[in-house]
Amino acid sequence: KRNIACELARGKYIASWDDDDLYLSDRIEHQMETLLANPRAAVTGYRRMIFQTPEGRQWRYNGPPHTAVGVSLLYERGHWGAHPFPCVQVAEDVAFSFQAATMGRLAVEDGDGRIMARIHPGNTTANSKTEEYFRQHPENWEAL
Repeated sequence: KRNIACELARGKYIASWDDDDLYLSDRIEHQMETLLANPRAAVTGYRRMIFQTPEGRQWRYNGPPHTAVGVSLLYERGHWGAHPFPCVQVAEDVAFSFQAATMGRLAVEDGDGRIMARIHPGNTTANSKTEEYFRQHPENWEAL
């Protein structure tokens, strides 16, 4: 689906945008500044993000410095054209981000608080990021 959406995109830049998540109004501006400030970069994203459970509990994801959360990606259309998302059901955005990082084309920001992903039974995140999952992976998650 991501590749189909990218094929239909008309602009030079593409941003991942999930309809069930919350974004600060300056998210695109902030990420474009990051991308333009890093001439080698073709992809940018946030490594820190808030996830909210259906019960309202919030957890902060603290990813490694060289990774970006898929829902936070903003990238050049030309880069995507040369390196499209792999055709897998889950984590295609992680693979896309990782590939950009290994090529030295990923500019990562903390982004803490700029996006809040909502976890609910209808999304793929709910399959792995539950309260129990958060507790079992303290190296990346902290309760807020």
